[in-house]
Amino acid sequence: MLRFAIVPLVSAALAGAPAQAVVIIGQLFNTGAGLPATQGTVDSNYVITGGDHPGITIGAQAVRYYNNAYAAENTGSRWISFASNGGSGVGTFDVTTSFDLTGYLPGTASITGTWGVDNNGIMLLNGVNTGVSRGGFNSLAGFSINSGFVSGINTLTLRVRNSGGPAAVRLDQLVLSADIVPEPGSWAMLIAGFGLVGAARRRSRAAHKLA
Repeated sequence: MLRFAIVPLVSAALAGAPAQAVVIIGQLFNTGAGLPATQGTVDSNYVITGGDHPGITIGAQAVRYYNNAYAAENTGSRWISFASNGGSGVGTFDVTTSFDLTGYLPGTASITGTWGVDNNGIMLLNGVNTGVSRGGFNSLAGFSINSGFVSGINTLTLRVRNSGGPAAVRLDQLVLSADIVPEPGSWAMLIAGFGLVGAARRRSRAAHKLA
């Protein structure tokens, strides 16, 4: 009878654990989100963090830059660069944003969205190449990142390589999701339930031996 009484306990514990990922709001933003269509407007969510491109300032905020050759913008997503005129020359520059996964299981996290870049670019998560690359600015292409996340603060870096003329990058339709860390009570109930199941099985085997 004990093993049948345990079933509701284990079921309750499993029900208390998250069944699927939730969308995390307020942590990861599209480039240029909410900015006016004005060249040079500062994007407070993205910072220039590295590179060898002429004219970059490490630690400066990225700014809105738009060229008529680029895929059309919207109020939720705009093109950004290190300079209000997109700069000029040959080289690379890194544009970085950060987000916090405290309270979430990093092994279940993912990022999806669309992006474009003038001229070429790759994405790095916490400094590691994700394998996501892009070359093209006439339209935006979809991407997904499903590994490489850590507990707490994470960084997403867009490494842009410019082969001449202006340079810019854009992210749109970003979705960050992950499972919530189960509450301690849920884990305790689950562990206790499995412990009781094990005890019941041991007693059952002992009873059979005596019989």
